[in-house]
Amino acid sequence: MERNTTYAPLRGSGRSNHQQVLVHGKPVGEVWREGVIIPKSKARNPMKWRWFARASNDDTVLGRGTRHALVLGAGFASKNKATKAVLIRFADLKRR
Repeated sequence: MERNTTYAPLRGSGRSNHQQVLVHGKPVGEVWREGVIIPKSKARNPMKWRWFARASNDDTVLGRGTRHALVLGAGFASKNKATKAVLIRFADLKRR
């Protein structure tokens, strides 16, 4: 993750901990938390809080719809992992 990555809260969105990801003060995406059910969990409550992300100017929600998400559960385990995914996706979209 870049050193100059900061977060700004997005109020009124209805999502838990919804934040905009800024690099050098410019928005590159957003991250938020959602409660999801973890498959094959042996815990009493299989619901966990997971992080999701979306790059700017992109409709794809990172952390959903992948094989990894189907096997281990949707979302990212930490905010840093979600932010890293946003930065990678933003750089990929910029190259196109």
